Amino acid sequence: MRLLTYSLAFPVVVGCAQTPSDDLLTHGITADITAQADGDGSTTVGATFYVGNPDDLNFVQIDGSDQLFGIFSGTKQAMAPTQLGNIVSYTTVFADDSEGDQFTVDLQRGVDVSAPSSVATLPTPFTLAEPPTMASRAADLTLTWTSADSPDAIAWTASGSCIDDASGTVSDGASSLTIAANTFIQAGSAAPTSCTITIALDRQEPGTLDPAYGGGSVVGVWAQSVELTSNP
Repeated sequence: MRLLTYSLAFPVVVGCAQTPSDDLLTHGITADITAQADGDGSTTVGATFYVGNPDDLNFVQIDGSDQLFGIFSGTKQAMAPTQLGNIVSYTTVFADDSEGDQFTVDLQRGVDVSAPSSVATLPTPFTLAEPPTMASRAADLTLTWTSADSPDAIAWTASGSCIDDASGTVSDGASSLTIAANTFIQAGSAAPTSCTITIALDRQEPGTLDPAYGGGSVVGVWAQSVELTSNP
């Protein structure tokens, strides 16, 4: 089984911009905050900030007198930037991944009010069973996992060089997913007929966003993924 982490996966975009945080009031910033675990004993806390609507792809760079921290169980760590062109996100890692763990993202500001209290809580974990090594796209594919009961839904995505991206959700409380035959579509005549695909599942629990921001979201995520060969 391969575990999948999304925190540093930047989208491929063009025409994005970047604005220094010193040029903005806090209510002009939209925050996208996650705390993600995948079963390796650690949790990655990530944050991406935008000027207004995230669809405008104007990313906020924390600079000047502003500082960004992740906090867990009394430990406060600076969140480090990762940048690709104008796209910038911030992360830090804590050595714990227990259900119910709460992680705080604290934006301390010098030019306006701070936003110290965005909180993400880890949802109930689950463990994916190994799938078959290969599967036909013309047949149903069933994945199973072990998990305690949880009110938080699971979503799935599938990707690979030979298929169009696919996604869906799992019924609350389910411990298996059956992907119907022909859900995976070959990605055009130029694509290979067979390839390795990744099927990723994540369970998200909504968190609490500091009210000083202009908008955004906070989620705790438990994520796992598996790989198999997809054949016609």
